[in-house]
Amino acid sequence: MEDYRVASASDFAEVCEFYKEVCEKQADDEYGADWHYGIYPTEDDLKKNLEKSEIHTCRIDGRVVSAVVLEESADPMYRDVDWKIKCPDHEVLTIHLFAIHPDFRGRQVSRNMMNYMFEYGKKHGFKSVQLDVLKGNVPAEKLYIKSGFCFVEERPVWYEDIGDQVAHLYEKNLG
Repeated sequence: MEDYRVASASDFAEVCEFYKEVCEKQADDEYGADWHYGIYPTEDDLKKNLEKSEIHTCRIDGRVVSAVVLEESADPMYRDVDWKIKCPDHEVLTIHLFAIHPDFRGRQVSRNMMNYMFEYGKKHGFKSVQLDVLKGNVPAEKLYIKSGFCFVEERPVWYEDIGDQVAHLYEKNLG
């Protein structure tokens, strides 16, 4: 049975281990986002996300099999984007670090986790969900489109761990 919830400070070690395993296994993984544990994500950042109650998990038999950071505000990096859904920053839910453990793929966890995020957003009064995905991460983009996200634009971005990249920006209306 899947258990969806906001992670707490007591989940720190388990959340760190989850992201560490995801990063280690992505070298041969077409679904990998090219994250580098210790750079992105860092344990300090994960700790801050936990303190702000931004990390949400899906557990199966007590084990974290999916996690996501839901930032309850628009990402400042994308303030100049012509988002189609017009709403103030505090009504935007931004998805970061969304991952499914490779051992649990193909079990509809990603679809169910997306539905959890949408319900969470609606329940807490958010009007829009926004995210970015690296261009070329076709499986992730297919999931987002299938989940009702609309492509907004392509833009160059710089990430501390992987440098210059091209990102695709997506949004979904929760209204």
